[in-house]
Amino acid sequence: MRRKIVAVLLVSTLIHLAAQAQSQTPAVGFLPSDSIRNYPAPVFIMKDLTGKDVSLTDYRGKVLVLDFWATWCGPCHETVPFVVETMKHYKDDANVRFLFVNTRERSANSRDLVSKYIARNQYDFTVVLDELDADGKQERFYRAFHVAGLPTRMVIDGNGIVRFESIGYPTGKTNEELSAILSSMIEAAKVTQ
Repeated sequence: MRRKIVAVLLVSTLIHLAAQAQSQTPAVGFLPSDSIRNYPAPVFIMKDLTGKDVSLTDYRGKVLVLDFWATWCGPCHETVPFVVETMKHYKDDANVRFLFVNTRERSANSRDLVSKYIARNQYDFTVVLDELDADGKQERFYRAFHVAGLPTRMVIDGNGIVRFESIGYPTGKTNEELSAILSSMIEAAKVTQ
């Protein structure tokens, strides 16, 4: 009985948070029930494009959005506009950060390939490079996070808990609607800390 009460309270709280987040975002958003997660994020240290180490612990106390993508992934290209729009919405919020995790590249020199891709498209976001796994493939953290496909966005709260996951490029929604959904996830993750 106690578990049922806790579950009802949790669902009610998430619905309330989604409604609150909607009023703070440019378009109507919601929290799709299939996006809700609740597990500790694997601890990672990855290199950014300059070779600097970037770690999960660097973001303790902040909501972190991880966007797993690859240069060869068509749907990944489609998601960039709404993720960048969401990122701009939070540009002045020191408690929300975004990392674009480049993974599963097929090139021997993924750093050079990705650097050229970012420069060519004039993107202004932080990219980190997934590491090689035991098989020599660039997918160590892709596997550690149990990513099911590209692109995948994960919202991690300030305690290092993966709260939400969104896979692929949802069709039938505008970039504004998709940004509102991601913003709703971010706002809900802020409250769970």
